[in-house]
Amino acid sequence: MNRGSKGFIVAMLTFTILSSTVYAAPVDDLRIQLSQVFSLVVKAERSGGDVSGLVAKLDQAASLLNAGDAESLARASSLINQVYGNVGNVADLGAKATTLQYLWAGWTIALLGIWGLLIYLYGSRIFWTLWLRLKRDWRVEAV
Repeated sequence: MNRGSKGFIVAMLTFTILSSTVYAAPVDDLRIQLSQVFSLVVKAERSGGDVSGLVAKLDQAASLLNAGDAESLARASSLINQVYGNVGNVADLGAKATTLQYLWAGWTIALLGIWGLLIYLYGSRIFWTLWLRLKRDWRVEAV
């Protein structure tokens, strides 16, 4: 083998090794990404979403970041991306649930108001009509 072919083989082996390794973002970049996704989770919670599953995944990602090896960093990056993909759906579901609760409360208050008005207007008439029907066969005697 001549010198040129050895260099070519070394270059090809180096390229193969480097291309087959899993790329993991540096820890600092992942921590910044984690904090940004966490702020989105906080906004989703404020809109009424159930973020307990998202927070658990972010907690797991934070503990993987502390481990620091390449596999843990890749897994942490995957978890952060999963949470980022789901946070919008959780926020939307929370907003819809909150809106539904407000509508239900509004209908309940309106119904109670209507019942109160009807009782105020017709309550005494209905009460005395029922009372007279129940007591119509009674005889009053002088003592």
